[in-house]
Amino acid sequence: MNETTSTSSAGAPGIPGLTEFMFDRLIVPRREAPTVSLTPGGHLCLNVDRELLVRVDDVLVRDESLTIEPMSGRGPGGNESLTGLSRVTGGGALVLSRGDGSFQPLHLRDDACFLLASAVWAFEGALLWEGGVLPGTRGPVDTQRGTIPLLRLKGSGLLVVRSSGPCVSIKVASRSPTRVRARGLLGWVGGVIPVFEPGGGFIRCEGEGALLLDLATSRSGTGPG
Repeated sequence: MNETTSTSSAGAPGIPGLTEFMFDRLIVPRREAPTVSLTPGGHLCLNVDRELLVRVDDVLVRDESLTIEPMSGRGPGGNESLTGLSRVTGGGALVLSRGDGSFQPLHLRDDACFLLASAVWAFEGALLWEGGVLPGTRGPVDTQRGTIPLLRLKGSGLLVVRSSGPCVSIKVASRSPTRVRARGLLGWVGGVIPVFEPGGGFIRCEGEGALLLDLATSRSGTGPG
């Protein structure tokens, strides 16, 4: 004889009701929201008013009013720096999943930076951009890994970087060149001159400035390098 045990909600402390569970995790993109914000779970909310360039692969939800136009091949000579980015216009919002990483919104204030294209998840159309590759990775120098596309962003506006783990920065001084593991590099500011060293997986950095590094990728072996 089968015995059925009935358990009421009162007899299951700590277990929420389905409706309560869902509303506690509700994502409600609003037109009056900031251009860039993060949900409590760390997902990226973008409120498009004019134009954003966005990596749309991990879009969870978007307003139907938005127009998305892939940017691949729009750089000089079809530069790979734009691969995966799309021009998003119209009025509305979209939410991107953080996946296994985390998003870091940043604000350029009449400044410039170089970032690995693969680390850039979004930036405002008001920012000037230029594509390129990390020195030492062009052509057959490192055929196994290929080139590392870069984006140079300049001006005033918002951008979003995605990393696999915590970000740290390292100062580069002209009197003491620095070597960093290539797979941990996210980008740099200032007059840094980086050159990839084939075979060793390191980047030699000269000049004056600071490097932005991803601690997780520098340890795990994922990412460039």
